[in-house]
Formats: sequence, structure tokens, C-alpha cells
Amino acid sequence: MQLQQVDLIALSRSDLQQGRLHFDKPGVLEDHGSVGRLVRAGIVENDGRLTKAGLALLDKVRKTEALLQKGVPFEKRTKADPKKMLTDGRLQWKTGKVSSKAILTNSEVLFIGTAKKKFDPKPGSTELKRKLHLTVAKALRGEFQEVWPHTFQIENLGGIEIIWLSNAEQNLWVAIQAKYYDFLRDRYPTGRWFAASAEKTVQVRVRNRGWKDGVVALVQPLEMSDWKDWPTVRRDWGSGKEKMQAV
Repeated sequence: MQLQQVDLIALSRSDLQQGRLHFDKPGVLEDHGSVGRLVRAGIVENDGRLTKAGLALLDKVRKTEALLQKGVPFEKRTKADPKKMLTDGRLQWKTGKVSSKAILTNSEVLFIGTAKKKFDPKPGSTELKRKLHLTVAKALRGEFQEVWPHTFQIENLGGIEIIWLSNAEQNLWVAIQAKYYDFLRDRYPTGRWFAASAEKTVQVRVRNRGWKDGVVALVQPLEMSDWKDWPTVRRDWGSGKEKMQAV
């Protein structure tokens, strides 16, 4: 049977010294259905001991995890599902209006549009609405460069997934959460991405829409000053960038 990503995440948390996956240990399982799937697939025994096939798969999973922690070219990333990324309940969605345009935000991403039921949004307070105007006004100021998805990284399996954006010269690097890139790329397939610095809000622009310069969405970048594995310059970046423009 085909294993799901949550099953591989659980497997990656196995105790290699004991050769065992501790099902009952807090933080191991993200989905309790993983137990049955791993057992039926012959990866673990009912008591959590890894089979020969399980040990081989664990080795492969951990090598893949190490590779993704270092980073791979964006175009080698496995395609994600943009529909399931933004409703994990971790952050409360709020509605509001900025310059007469309805917006939705969770404090990490903001985009123009009406709220869908799946977001379970709440109306923003008067104070939040005031802050939104200031946030958008600040995010629209400055000199921006167009950027493209350059490198995909993970914190660890089951942790934050990161997309590094870079400009044509590869001397500007901005990291955002992959789930926001996936969602906004799906929502605005013709959108172009712009950044001014590693710390400044990233813009998504669509011609003849949105606010100034066609800005329709804003994404808060990740704080990466202590991150050890920054992307490296790619010799094939020209072709990679062109591929991303064509997607």
C-alpha cells in the first residue's frame, strides 16, 4: 500500500539504536492512522519494531531529509497541494478592508479577496484595521526587484518548509514559508513576485489589479539571520528562472 507523507514523518522519528518506532511517545505521530498503514506496508511490526524493509526505508527517508535540509533547486521539489495549506488552525484569520478592498490576513500573509468558509475568519478589530492600513502602506514603499523561487529547504520532516526567492543576479535572498508560496501561486498564477530586502514584506503583483503597482498580496519573510544553510549561487539559474516564468 502507498504510504502518506505523515507516515514517513513518523518513521523518521524512529529510535535507530533500538530499531523501533515508539508509537506512544509524544510528538511521534501526526496521524494515528500511520500505525496501521506502516504495519500493513510491512515497515514495522505491531510492537513498533522496524522490519528489514523498514530499516531500509528509514535510511532512505533520513538521507532525503538531510538533502532537503541542505536545499535543492526549487524545480526539483515535489509538487505540493495548495488547497490544504492554510487552514491548520494555528493562526486566526481576520477580515478587513484597505483602501476599499476586502482583505484576509493571518498576520503572516495578507491578500485581497473575500473570506471563504474554510478559513473560519473573524472580523478584525478597530485597532487591527488601523494597523492593516499602516502595514500595507509601509509594504508598498521602497525599491523592489523581481524575484523567483530559487531553492527549496526544510527545517526537518514535518517542520517548516522554506522557499528561497532570489533576483536575477542572485545577490538578494528572501525566505518565505512554502505553504504561502503554494497558495498564492495557485490563487494568482500570473502573479509576479517582488522583494526589496531579506527583512521587508514580499509582494505579489498582478497587472491592472490590487493596490499600487498591482500588488494583490503580501507575505511576511522568515527571520533567517541564524540559519546555517543559505542557498548557493546556481550556474543554471538563468534557465531555472525562465522555467519558473513559464509555469
